[in-house]
Amino acid sequence: MVRKMRAWDAAPAERDLMKLLVEKVENRVGGRSGSKIQREIKRVLSTHAKADGWLEAPTLARALQATWLVGLEQGEVLNFCDGLAARMPGGKLSCDRFAREVAAAAAGDAPAPAPSRGAAPGERRLDVATPDAGSYHNPVQVQRATGGSDVDVERAKALKTVLRDELERTARAELGAWTADDREVRKTASSALLRRCRALCERGAKRSQRRLALAQWCVALRGLAVAAGLPAPADAVLAALWAACDRGDYGKFARDLFEAPRAPPEVVRGGRGAAAAVPGMRVAVDSPPPSPSWLAPEASPRGARVLGGLTPVRVHGLGRPGAEPSASAVAYFPPTRTVLFACGSSVVVDDLDEDDGQRVYCGHAEAVGCVAAHATRPVACSGDAGAVHVWRLRSLEVLQVLGRGLFRGVRHVAFLGGHALAAAGADGGRDGLPFLAVFDSETGDVLGEHLVSCGRGGEVRCLASCPTDATTFGTAGDGHVAFWTLERSGGLREAPGRFGAKVARAATTHALAFSCTAPGVAFSGGSNGRVYVWRDGVCLASFAAHGTRPVRSLSCAPAGDAVLSAGDDGAVRRWAGPRLSAQGDCAIVASKRPASADAAAAAGAAVAGVVYARCLDGDGAAALAATARGTLMTVDVTTEAGKRGAVDGRKIRSLVVEGHVGPARDVAAHPTDGATFATCGDDRRVVTWTLDRKLKHATLPRAATALTYSEPSGASLVVGLEDGTVHFLDAESLDDAHGFEALRETAVTALAFSPDGDLLAVGARSGKVLLFDPRRTAKPLASLSGHHAAVEALDFGVEGSGLVVLRSQDGAGELFYWAVDGKASRRLTRRDDLDDHASWRWKSWTARDATRGIDAVDRAHGRDAYVVADADGLELRSAPAAAPDGPPDELRRGVVHTTKVARLAFLADDAHVVSLAKGDRAVVVWAADAGENYATGEHYSPGPSSASPAYLEAQVSQDDDAENFPPDAEEDGDWPF
Repeated sequence: MVRKMRAWDAAPAERDLMKLLVEKVENRVGGRSGSKIQREIKRVLSTHAKADGWLEAPTLARALQATWLVGLEQGEVLNFCDGLAARMPGGKLSCDRFAREVAAAAAGDAPAPAPSRGAAPGERRLDVATPDAGSYHNPVQVQRATGGSDVDVERAKALKTVLRDELERTARAELGAWTADDREVRKTASSALLRRCRALCERGAKRSQRRLALAQWCVALRGLAVAAGLPAPADAVLAALWAACDRGDYGKFARDLFEAPRAPPEVVRGGRGAAAAVPGMRVAVDSPPPSPSWLAPEASPRGARVLGGLTPVRVHGLGRPGAEPSASAVAYFPPTRTVLFACGSSVVVDDLDEDDGQRVYCGHAEAVGCVAAHATRPVACSGDAGAVHVWRLRSLEVLQVLGRGLFRGVRHVAFLGGHALAAAGADGGRDGLPFLAVFDSETGDVLGEHLVSCGRGGEVRCLASCPTDATTFGTAGDGHVAFWTLERSGGLREAPGRFGAKVARAATTHALAFSCTAPGVAFSGGSNGRVYVWRDGVCLASFAAHGTRPVRSLSCAPAGDAVLSAGDDGAVRRWAGPRLSAQGDCAIVASKRPASADAAAAAGAAVAGVVYARCLDGDGAAALAATARGTLMTVDVTTEAGKRGAVDGRKIRSLVVEGHVGPARDVAAHPTDGATFATCGDDRRVVTWTLDRKLKHATLPRAATALTYSEPSGASLVVGLEDGTVHFLDAESLDDAHGFEALRETAVTALAFSPDGDLLAVGARSGKVLLFDPRRTAKPLASLSGHHAAVEALDFGVEGSGLVVLRSQDGAGELFYWAVDGKASRRLTRRDDLDDHASWRWKSWTARDATRGIDAVDRAHGRDAYVVADADGLELRSAPAAAPDGPPDELRRGVVHTTKVARLAFLADDAHVVSLAKGDRAVVVWAADAGENYATGEHYSPGPSSASPAYLEAQVSQDDDAENFPPDAEEDGDWPF
């Protein structure tokens, strides 16, 4: 009988490579569970196995090199695979057997081999390709995690100190040796170390993997040492350092390296020829250069303190940037009449019957694509690019994070009966095929998983659970309708949907729903505008529901036989009765019905219809509906006829969420009302808001690219358009008072009023800045040139003698200062002009420091605080500078936007902040969680010296037919009722 081979029974070289493989797979699955390890290995290697399940050694070697053993020489991996196959019965290796061997090695209880000082005579050494120095001998055969000799440990400590000093020296040289403070230097050096380590993480796990295997650890640190000009460290020293850092925890290593208290380093100052007494142990730096003859005002004061965090309290918008909302992005919890919808990387929870505002779940780090609520328990789930989060509806507490490593993108989720939860998306492997998995939402166990057959390039479009059978659910998509059963013993059983002889199938199925009262009955919506009726997996009939437009959503009434459908024709319709006749209709989006299917296909994505409909009562007479434009509302689905293509305004009960229908571009806070602000966007809309609702909107001739309130009263709202015109609107009614052409053949990208309101600055996409008297706009007072990119920020201020100054910044980060003096306005470039810049008083502060990773900034009106947006989110700081050492975790309350934050605005009361992101239609209101350092302070207050400069006065020169709905249903096939 052939004894089962364990990892410690192999040759030393194969044993070490097996341990390296185990570490990589454990990092991927997030633990040492044997079942998870086997499932992951079989999932990845199943596509490489032959039809009979056997793996050839060369094929296995190539698969391992492409997944877990990246960087190892092909010959060594091939020898490893040959050795494994030789120990198998018959000399053959199957995918299942290999998975069991790796799992057995992970669970093995044999002690690790004693560390040795070098390779034994005749022992093979693994050559690992490195990006810096060609190759080196893999230290897995020299040193293991047990540490090493005392000499190696001491050398590892010395290497740690020298590496820290050299990284800081390099960071200081990048930032500017005489201007960057120690905190910035340490943060930059830490980032360089982390980037190097993350680059060597296994593919697809750069965000989740926290430890490096020993071979990859040595590649990272050896490369850093060589790049810093240090001798290449010995293998045993690197292995000792790896063991001391909790087996390659590079995050812990970076924290220990740059955050531990230490004495100031001994510095030898002098020329480049100066050297330390012990080479590599001290840092030799050059003498400081002489002070420049010209010094610009400090754009971003350093040494900023963290004052507090921000919590999202209201989200006006639906969906994520770059994609229209879909039915999977909205969910409904009937017991408490709670609506859930995804927006960016957050999920918004809104109770229809309560006025306590929204609750925002911010546990995701990436865009949320789907959300679902349990039928009876106050639990919800949401899916992002690689995992499913299960959390409580009321407290927003995270219960489980499921499916890490299984998915490349989770697109649909649904609760089954009990604690089961189904998720569909793209396979986490290299093939990216449609993939389905069922989890236990309480324990996190995988109950079943299966690839979904959707044809070449197809995908799953919808996932629905059966309310009458806790083990049944269905999927549908491109050329695919299937019904699934969760077996009691584990696993999934698929039953492909079958179409009757008299029923023509649709190319794509966008919607699927199960009857709440009739077991085995289901409905699906096709891209041809028809609703299909199913019983026990067989399609028996279909009827025309939305003309030739696709059916996007279906919902069955909790009681009775009513069915709601929503489609791209902009209507929600109710079907009931023995043969599902039309019983109600509500047109939400104005849309003209195309004359043919070809015309509908030509309309394509330009059609903005209804993407979601859900019954709110027992018979389906009231519905929750969402449109592709991002509006969520409750409507009456009644039999009252309306005009074809027109909106039935009388049937709309309430608006739950509304906002921009295109990307928002700019935001402005009212100067005196602490609860009012305005936004504009590419949808040509200007919208005014309070904290919790929309007030009014106006539509302009072109896309609106910038706006600001007039000073000091805020009576007018000034909007700049992409065609270069500027419009003055009444701030309350949004009536267009007047407009003028400020720019020719270029867009307005920034607007700003002087504190007294007598001066309007207009920034252009071409880089120009024009100054106007808002009362006489026929001719600009001055034209300021110098920027080479679009102007993004304009701030007015007053210098010590009362002269009005202007600060402008473009998209490339270039910052200019201007002395405003009518036609004599000039750019400040001499040191004498700027000596007293510390006493300048600024009305606003929107200029950002892009070189330090700041995306947007704004200053509070009456407090000494700034809101700063960077890659980590939003934060309150004492200056518009980079974060000092990284904020405390409790101050970062989550990130809603998934793209770069483009605009920020403090409201007049300084208690709330509004943010917009690039390409995003969502408008997010944040509450400023002030800490004890959120101190009050006096800022700019207009004085007599800047009220109405007399010199400005001298520089100004005057110069479809109505038809009844719903349509009669076109029937074919047999009916199950």
